[in-house]
Amino acid sequence: MADYRVVLLASEGELLPQTPEENDTGIEYIYAPSGYEAAAEVLADPAMALIVDMPSLSAEHIKLMEIARSRGTELIGVGGFPAGLSVDDLSGMHLVAMNQLPEFLQKMTSQTQAAPSGDDSVKLAPAKSAKQHTGRQKNRRKSH
Repeated sequence: MADYRVVLLASEGELLPQTPEENDTGIEYIYAPSGYEAAAEVLADPAMALIVDMPSLSAEHIKLMEIARSRGTELIGVGGFPAGLSVDDLSGMHLVAMNQLPEFLQKMTSQTQAAPSGDDSVKLAPAKSAKQHTGRQKNRRKSH
């Protein structure tokens, strides 16, 4: 039995074609071809990470990402930035190159914290909302 579960929002073999379901790293890969099935897997048992093919993401997947975040599951995205989603929608997601994914996951398993330190991923932070930006302008005093 694997020590870690990783849910992949993709058809089987699509994101990690070289990776068997369970290997010597102790990671079990669970393929979920739809957001609904990925959410069911994340809710069923704790998952170390949810890996998504970024170009296939849409607004329909926002709830899935919220569920994963609420369960402490790391979000990992591979591929180009999806159309129709904002940086806020993808907040906290690690952007990892496909060829660096196995190494990134191995670092995650060897760390005691959820997010590996010193990794080569880019983690998206929430953008400042227009309301926050406008509020700051209103509080400024004009000097004459």
